[in-house]
Amino acid sequence: MILCRPICAVAVAGWLLLCAAPATAQLQPIAEMPITLSGSLSAGYAGGSGSASGSSSGMSDSLALGVNADLNGYYHDPRFLQFSADPRFIWTRTGSATAAALHDRNDGVDINVNFLQGSNNPFHFTYDISQLNSSTLSGGPTPFTVGATGLSKSFSVGMAHRFEYLPPLNITYTRSSADTEVIGANAPTNHVAHDFLNLFTNYELLGFHLSAGYTHSTSESHVGDVLNLGLPVAPSNSTSQSENFGISHNLPLHGSASATLSHSNDSYETGGTPQTGSYDTLAGSVGLAPIQRLSMNASASYTSNATQQAIFAIVNGQPTGQTVLGTGRSLSMETSANYLIGHGFSVMGTGSHQTSDFLGEELTQNVGVGTLYYGRLLWHGSFYASYSPGWSSTELGVTGSSLTSSGLYHAGTAGYTRQVGRWNVQGSVNFLRNSAYLAAIAPVVAHSFSATGRARTRIRYNWNLSLSGVMGSSQVAGRNSTGNQLFSAQVANRTLSFNGQWQRTSGYFLFTGPGTTPVATTGVGALGLTPFYSTSQGFTLAGTYTRRRLTLQASYSQTSGTFDTLTVPATTGNSFFEAKAYYKFRKLDMQAGFRRLTQSASTNGVLDQASNAYWVSVVRQFRAF
Repeated sequence: MILCRPICAVAVAGWLLLCAAPATAQLQPIAEMPITLSGSLSAGYAGGSGSASGSSSGMSDSLALGVNADLNGYYHDPRFLQFSADPRFIWTRTGSATAAALHDRNDGVDINVNFLQGSNNPFHFTYDISQLNSSTLSGGPTPFTVGATGLSKSFSVGMAHRFEYLPPLNITYTRSSADTEVIGANAPTNHVAHDFLNLFTNYELLGFHLSAGYTHSTSESHVGDVLNLGLPVAPSNSTSQSENFGISHNLPLHGSASATLSHSNDSYETGGTPQTGSYDTLAGSVGLAPIQRLSMNASASYTSNATQQAIFAIVNGQPTGQTVLGTGRSLSMETSANYLIGHGFSVMGTGSHQTSDFLGEELTQNVGVGTLYYGRLLWHGSFYASYSPGWSSTELGVTGSSLTSSGLYHAGTAGYTRQVGRWNVQGSVNFLRNSAYLAAIAPVVAHSFSATGRARTRIRYNWNLSLSGVMGSSQVAGRNSTGNQLFSAQVANRTLSFNGQWQRTSGYFLFTGPGTTPVATTGVGALGLTPFYSTSQGFTLAGTYTRRRLTLQASYSQTSGTFDTLTVPATTGNSFFEAKAYYKFRKLDMQAGFRRLTQSASTNGVLDQASNAYWVSVVRQFRAF
């Protein structure tokens, strides 16, 4: 009797959808405003069960009805007023958990309005509200997805004013927010919100390209310690305001010159400790190509407060890919030249000089690098290689003395692509070796190596085989190494497809208000920020079968990781299995599926969740008017 109830519900709903005769007329509620409405209706049955931290939530099931619509229209003329709305909703008796299992798309609505497009005063408006059913924690180098519920909102408005004798003005304002709660975690609701205002104008005068802009942004966030790892995560609020001006002009000898000037004021508060600061940045560059085979470039930049610039980027979740050497004023200059010799050879030379304040002392760094590149067709394939020797020196002036380090720099790369019988083979290697660093003060990459490979072929019975692999590692002076290994394989024909992937990563990251921010090295320690180290590995297996109107899909993935936290090393784990079936019968799309998610985190099992979900549904496309 229990089995008959979902079968009868789906059968009745499917029959009603099948018998629905779609209309093709266009609705025009008022003169000069035609409207079209299309989309899909769904009816089905879904259920599931779950447990969190050893406590079962029981079994739940429900009939589910859904609509996914697309409303479009305009008034008078599409260039005058154009609008669209995309509502999507699934109704169930047991709430959002069953709805999420039935349909991949979350409940919500998207609204877009365009006014006076193509005129001198265009206006644009967008609004989106969506229910969230999952959340991703960066977790260092590898994301960790957890089951969560919540709501996200975004709002955007943009306008422009084009004057006859004055520069145009473009204005954009956006606001977005998200509130999520991780299922099974004893932590408060995670909240993240951003506001951004941008004003921009550009103008051409006597051959000079001028531009100016103003930005104002605010962020507020609180990401709870859902993994209970003893991490220093606290509410974070930040405000940034900046003004910038740019100018560029073409030069003789196929050249150009440009310069930018900006001023920024930042304030942020993390854990109840407010900090404020400001910095100015001036940058310029010149490029020339006096002859066809020769190009030359020179650039310089000055920052009045490198500390403020770096910290504000990190606390707002922006990854930093370089070691922070300066904590005050910073001046850097660079010149380069490239010459094409011919017969596949080219040479390039680069020299740079950087001076900055480091904890009240002067830090100077000089680097010179030369590169020889060669590329040509070789043995019925394509080959390229380059070698870059260089020299670098670092000097830190200390009261009464100085610390100096200098050494050689080596880098190179090589790659080859060729068709070998039925195989298309590609491969490349890269290496770097730097023997000059001040390990106790400013750690830098001491050496790194990476290799990639890919092979594709067509085998018997129209099967295609593809193999690929990536390996890379880097050693930071006096620190743990970071690395990434990724191997994948796929075999497929018109009917069947199988693929698998294995990956292992390790690296440093910082905990900030928005969550976690990956960093390339531990040089951020000079800013008073504590980086953490994590490793993770996982694999994925998937397969697809397609035959006329029938499609079957199945996939399984599993990941695990470790975190070096403030207390003890913690572990995370995640496994996910999903199977889906699609069948098209006349104008009906029938779907069925099953999902199972298990996840755990921390040494004490604070986040130990398992959930199962199944669903069957019938979807009917429609065009009402």
